[in-house]
Amino acid sequence: MPQGKENRQAYYITNREKIRTKSKQQYNNMRRQMFEHSQQEANRHAESCAQYEQQRIQEKSHKLKQSLERRQQLKQESKQEQKQRQILERLRHLEKTDAPLKSVNRRRILLKTTYREPVSAKAQEGIRVWQDDKCAYFEFCGTFLKGGGHLDHRTPISRRGTHTQTNLQWTCAPCNLSKNNKTDAEYLTLLKAKTKLPPE
Repeated sequence: MPQGKENRQAYYITNREKIRTKSKQQYNNMRRQMFEHSQQEANRHAESCAQYEQQRIQEKSHKLKQSLERRQQLKQESKQEQKQRQILERLRHLEKTDAPLKSVNRRRILLKTTYREPVSAKAQEGIRVWQDDKCAYFEFCGTFLKGGGHLDHRTPISRRGTHTQTNLQWTCAPCNLSKNNKTDAEYLTLLKAKTKLPPE
């Protein structure tokens, strides 16, 4: 760039078109850079908004799924509670009508409400060995089971007995059928009365 005011003016007049073109190019470059920067910022903002919206939709769908699962679970629980309530109402009705304990319907209802713990074959065999393969009422019937017999409940299921090893015993078929739904103590008292033995 020439020094001095006159020289500068002369230089500007001579190279006016070049200077204007150069300044115009610089201005256009600056505008292009600003436009590109604004475009980049707009793209970043659009991407962040899209990510936020997608995340919000996922959270909403997850909450909706959890709500539906919870509703179904509550519905199933209410059905089970309603079923248990109906069973208890039927039991109360049977008790009010003084239905016999050996009633088949009562037994079925009680079986639904009684937890039946599985007793393994090994445990059943252990009970048989403990009884020396004899009927639990051997002193009255004198029956050897010889690997057979009936697996009986000391306290019947219809009398709120449990299906556990401590409540099981092996009996012969006649004793089990005549015992019916009596407890072990009741049946022993009956057998002693029949054989005219004093109760313990």
